[in-house]
Amino acid sequence: MGIIAFEWDFELDKVDWYVARSSGWVAFVLLACTVVWGVLGVTRLVERRGLPRWLMELHRHLALLTIVFTAIHLAALVWDDYMVIGWREILVPMAMDEYRPGAVTWGVIALYLLVAIQITSWLRNRLPRRVWRGVHLLAYPTMWMVTMHGLQAGTDAGVPAVRWGTIVVVGLVSFLTFIRLFTVGPRRRRSDDAVDTLGRDVDTPPDADRDDPGRGAELDAAAGGLRTG
Repeated sequence: MGIIAFEWDFELDKVDWYVARSSGWVAFVLLACTVVWGVLGVTRLVERRGLPRWLMELHRHLALLTIVFTAIHLAALVWDDYMVIGWREILVPMAMDEYRPGAVTWGVIALYLLVAIQITSWLRNRLPRRVWRGVHLLAYPTMWMVTMHGLQAGTDAGVPAVRWGTIVVVGLVSFLTFIRLFTVGPRRRRSDDAVDTLGRDVDTPPDADRDDPGRGAELDAAAGGLRTG
């Protein structure tokens, strides 16, 4: 946010417009961090054993922060009078007539995908594993849609710091996704078994983890690494 603000000619009467723009880019970076951390976990590029619990839960917290800053972004757009944008334009695809409807629609669709991913994450233990996994994999196309939305609809896309920052972020996500495609395959069956155990989709005693705290911590770590698997 500080880098973007440095590029702007700051005016106090446009604070809500600045909040709308900066919160959108912050949400983009948080989404990228969420995907990156999830890929690192599922490919075991990051060693989970012995990490603090809060670090193993980082993926979940990043996802929630992404939703929070997305909500700030949307609310600021509606509140701002620099551009006349209502909830209809924000929530309905192709409803924006005055400003790049296609570019805005990328963001609208990404919004619904983000909400679906977050809701299924909260309901993970109550959903069939295949349903949770299928919805969670939508994080990858969501990242692509958010990138297109930011570059095509964002008024700061031409700022060098924003442009190069986007290139670095997208490059990192693409690189790690490429690694994931070629490293997770051989481990898929083992990973699915872990999700079955953690998701209670098989006949596992509810209190099994309590009998062995060490085993419970190990399974929690595995679950953190599988959240974007």
